[in-house]
Amino acid sequence: MTKIDRLRADRDSIMARLALCQPHSRNHTVLTERLRRVTLDLMRAEIRGRK
Repeated sequence: MTKIDRLRADRDSIMARLALCQPHSRNHTVLTERLRRVTLDLMRAEIRGRK
């Protein structure tokens, strides 16, 4: 499993958990922040992979 595959799996699982959360809850805030970080890491990894 490559780094990109792992990041995609992380992103997908976070999005699934986020769908089950109440908006504006602490858990929702934490998951949203984690999703933002994972998405940025994924975009960086994909760009590096193309070079």
